[in-house]
Amino acid sequence: MKVLEGDKVKGETFLLVRWQAAQPDEEPEGFEAMLCRHHREAIWLRHAIVTGCGQFGDSCDLCEGRPLMRA
Repeated sequence: MKVLEGDKVKGETFLLVRWQAAQPDEEPEGFEAMLCRHHREAIWLRHAIVTGCGQFGDSCDLCEGRPLMRA
């Protein structure tokens, strides 16, 4: 939830990001999800290329238990 305080927005920021992941014997697949800071960092630590899509959201797909979308 975001709370306006003066000119600043306080609260969690949810961003749409894309990345590629693959098992050792498979071709990479693209995924995209709206993620909180904690989950963006977790994805970034596991996958070398994580790209922001320039879109903001209201909640985190992983925190809410929603499935990842294929990009």
